[in-house]
Amino acid sequence: MVYTEQIEKHLGSYKSNRLGVDEKGVGDNGLMFSHILPKVLFRLNILEGYRSEFWRHYGMPVADSKKQTRLTQDFHQLDSSQGVAFNLFFPFVHDPESLGVLFSAMGLEPRAVDAFSFETVVDVVEGDYFDFHMQSESGGVYVMLRYAEDCFGSVEKPSPGQIKKLQEIYAGRLRGKVPDMCLKPEVFFDHYDILRSVSMLDSEGKDHLVLIYPRANDCLEREVGDVRFMLSASLGESVSFIHLEDLIEKILHSSDVSDAKFKAHYTAFAEKYLIK
Repeated sequence: MVYTEQIEKHLGSYKSNRLGVDEKGVGDNGLMFSHILPKVLFRLNILEGYRSEFWRHYGMPVADSKKQTRLTQDFHQLDSSQGVAFNLFFPFVHDPESLGVLFSAMGLEPRAVDAFSFETVVDVVEGDYFDFHMQSESGGVYVMLRYAEDCFGSVEKPSPGQIKKLQEIYAGRLRGKVPDMCLKPEVFFDHYDILRSVSMLDSEGKDHLVLIYPRANDCLEREVGDVRFMLSASLGESVSFIHLEDLIEKILHSSDVSDAKFKAHYTAFAEKYLIK
C-alpha cells in the first residue's frame, strides 16, 4: 500500500474513532472520502488541546476578509499540510517561552524571535510563500512542510513566462547558492518550490530554510535525497531536512518539556499524523 493510501486509511480511522465523525467529506474531485471532514466541521482539524486558543487567536475565517485566517480549500481534509503546520507550530506561537524546545528539535541555535507568521509571502510579486516563518535580528527561519503530497512542488510543463523568470530572476538569485546544474530548466522545474525557496534566502547566509516531511512518505524521501545532494556543498548549514517523526520525538522527549498540556498536544499530534 502506497503512503497516500496508508495515510488516508489511518486518518479515516482517526476521524471515526477519535473525533466521533463517521460522515464522509467531499474532496476536490467531488468524491466522498472517509479521511475528509464535512466542511461544516473544519474546526475539528485543529487538535483539541489548543483548538479554542487557535481559533480565538486567529479569528473565525471569513472568505472576504483579509484580516482573518485564510484557509486553503482542502483544510477540511485531515491530510491538509496547512492543518499539519497549524497543529505543529501553534503551541510555540501561543507560548514563545517554549521556543527553545523547537529550535533544539530542529538542530538550530536558540534565538529571540520578534515575529511569527503562517504562510509568509516573501516576494509579493511572485506570491511564493513559506508554511511558517520566525524572524529575529539574526535572520529568518523559513519552513516548508509537506505531508501527503508526492513532491514539494514541481512544474511538469513550464510556460514561456516561467522559463523567462528562471532566466531573468531566479538564476541570478541562485547563482553561487547552488550548483550550476540547478539552473538548468529540467532540474529547476523538477524541484521548483524548493529551489524558488532557496532563492529567497538572504545572500549573506543569515536565513535558514527548514524542510519538514514524513520519513514514511517514500516520494518525498526520494526527492529530498536528490535535492540534499545538490545543495549540501554550496548551502551547508543554511538548509535543514527534518523528518516529521524525528521532530515530534525530540519535542516529546525534550528535558525542557514539563507542561502537561503541551506534551499531551504533541502526543495527540503523533497519534493523528504519524503511521506506526
